[in-house]
Amino acid sequence: MKRRWVSAARFVSLAAGLLLAAQVPGTALAAGEGFWSTSGTKIVDANGAVVRITGVNWFGFETTNQMPHGIWAQPWKAILDQVKAMGLTVIRLPYSDDIMTNSTIQGYNDWLNPDLKGVTTLGLMDKIVDYCGQIGLRIILDRHRPDSSGQSKLWYTGTVSEAKWIADMKALAARYKGNATVVGFDLHNEPHAEGTEPNGTGACWGCGDTNRDWRLAAERGGNAVLQSNPDLLIIVEGVSCPSGATPNYWDNIPDPQCGWWGGNLSMAGQFPVRLSNPRKLVYSAHDYGMSVSPTQPWFLAATFPATLQPFWDQQWGYLVKQGLAPVLIGEFGSTLADAKDRVWLPALLSYAAQNGMSWTFWSLNPNSGDTQGLLQNDWISIDHVRYDVIKPFLVPLSGGPVPPTTYGLAVTKNGNGGGTVSSTPTGINCGSICTANYNSGTSVTLTATPVTGSTFVSWGGDCTGTGPCVLGMTAARSVTATFNIPGGTSYTLTVNKSGTGGGTVASSPSGINCGPTCSAPFSSGTSVTLTPTADANSTFTGWSGACTGSGSCVVGMTAAQAVTATFTANPGNGTPCSNPITFTNQSGNFNTTGAVCLRTSAAVNGWGCSNFAGRTVSVNGGAATSTCGAGPFPLPKAADGYTYFSVTAGTYSWASLYSW
Repeated sequence: MKRRWVSAARFVSLAAGLLLAAQVPGTALAAGEGFWSTSGTKIVDANGAVVRITGVNWFGFETTNQMPHGIWAQPWKAILDQVKAMGLTVIRLPYSDDIMTNSTIQGYNDWLNPDLKGVTTLGLMDKIVDYCGQIGLRIILDRHRPDSSGQSKLWYTGTVSEAKWIADMKALAARYKGNATVVGFDLHNEPHAEGTEPNGTGACWGCGDTNRDWRLAAERGGNAVLQSNPDLLIIVEGVSCPSGATPNYWDNIPDPQCGWWGGNLSMAGQFPVRLSNPRKLVYSAHDYGMSVSPTQPWFLAATFPATLQPFWDQQWGYLVKQGLAPVLIGEFGSTLADAKDRVWLPALLSYAAQNGMSWTFWSLNPNSGDTQGLLQNDWISIDHVRYDVIKPFLVPLSGGPVPPTTYGLAVTKNGNGGGTVSSTPTGINCGSICTANYNSGTSVTLTATPVTGSTFVSWGGDCTGTGPCVLGMTAARSVTATFNIPGGTSYTLTVNKSGTGGGTVASSPSGINCGPTCSAPFSSGTSVTLTPTADANSTFTGWSGACTGSGSCVVGMTAAQAVTATFTANPGNGTPCSNPITFTNQSGNFNTTGAVCLRTSAAVNGWGCSNFAGRTVSVNGGAATSTCGAGPFPLPKAADGYTYFSVTAGTYSWASLYSW
């Protein structure tokens, strides 16, 4: 879906405007006013006051929609008002060069947005810039893709030349000349390596090849933009591998550390970007969590999270720490489904705050499949899973941070053994003190120490594994520590699922994830808490067996135990998408680039797709996925006996979804 490490594909982004008269900005800003420049490692406003950008990406202009997403569900001004209300200050607005055709926008909700009738792509961008100026938001234009078909390794392709890249940027820069709402231009999104050493064909940094050296291209593009609009910040992303090729471990070529697409600025100190006005240069890095790519070595190392800061220092943090230039973390995000991501995100935000770095979160959009966003699927309600993590780190355009929120941490001990749990910073000493409050954003490390004759088995709740438990205090947290006497008896706990609906069951301490793992052994005396989570169109209706009722199930492991969790399909949710196409032969082919709804009454024990080109799928109205064949199986049926597949719009006119 998105910005991978070294080699992978990238998700959607945004588009921008064309070449008419520049808009006059609305109400002047009291903080961060005027045009921005740099001073050392800081961004400063027209008065010399330090500005820290804490913003968000709103994508869509760079996709085939050629407009910011969500205006099919809400008034466009209401979405911007929500951005302002959340305390974000800058919108990074991705676009592709396709918008320069300036065609009339399509696919928006004209009842909610009557003022957009007949408006073109660039006209819509003008409206967004004008309204952001009125409500005190700023904009960074992000040339995200050469065209809407997908991300490119280089700043040009066979159909979009370097000359067009520069001409289109100059046109947009000139369009907003004199308009302080547009503060910067991100020259190209996520240049990256392709091919293996020694035969790289992707973007390099400092290699001297004018066809591949992104540093040299950024100088040409950045200086051209400044010719058209000398007031803009020029934002230059990194590459993935400095050589422009992924490592080949069987040759004798040294392999420097690679990183995320657009995230590797390790050579910018040696080969800096040389602009006609050095005070307009801002470097930009991208950094993501496990939900985007789970195989990064800095996440998998046994010493995680101690691996994070050295990686950031080496890739881009040194630019600030050595006083060389400002850094904007232009994209970072996660679904936060993985416990490591719940450590990574507050750690990254803390690192940025401690070093005075700016950032724009990916994304505002809920339809970013590998990260999700700050808004829920109705495009107006706040998704507090991610927003509550970033909120403590928001700052106005100049001035102090938002006052911190306090969250509680509770520790419970399980098992037939004994031990203590202590915290850094202090607060937990369990032993005697098993609860404590911490400011939001604090990173708390819990250490378990067994007494003589006992062993520490594992963490449960908001921590997993057997090493130190590191928690980002962005919400109330609850942790279980299990201590057992070696050689003690263990018993198996088995979870069964029944009913017309679907859902999952997880345990604390960890072991059950049903889902794929529906039985696990637990030491005698362990108290296991089972938590059910119903799918989107289902309801958890109760336990049977070793538990009863409809809340969390607590099982004392004094013998082998079995429980059954019943999930029931919700009435009235029989048709989670409109105008469904029924397929009975296990293959639903369709000829449309737009969205489509498919349904089958057959049992779905597996499914797949072909020719999807960026489409995502929701099953029975559940969360969207970009992974064909998502389970667990069999997929549940809706109340009317069908399984529904809601498929978003895509590039290809023909595609297929099949089940078995």
